[in-house]
Amino acid sequence: NKLNFSLLAVLMTLLAVRTNAQQFFFSPERPSSCGASDGIITIVPTRGVPPFTYLWSDGSTDVSLHNVPKGTYSATLTDASGATATHTHILNSKEFA
Repeated sequence: NKLNFSLLAVLMTLLAVRTNAQQFFFSPERPSSCGASDGIITIVPTRGVPPFTYLWSDGSTDVSLHNVPKGTYSATLTDASGATATHTHILNSKEFA
């Protein structure tokens, strides 16, 4: 009986974490050319408990990165419950559209 209760508690915890997990996607504006640094990439939360905090791979904590060149960008979104999600996006220039 104790084992069943323990397994049930673990399953409920896992389900709660999965249900409360937040997600996001990137909304990019591509740089105008290969050598340009005029791109923008923005985090758009789709699930989770506001308010959100943001942490980019370059250490920035803003919702958007401005004036960026093409490249690979990673970000971690944390919601008010402490749930986190990390995603990576490859930003190409408009030449590669």
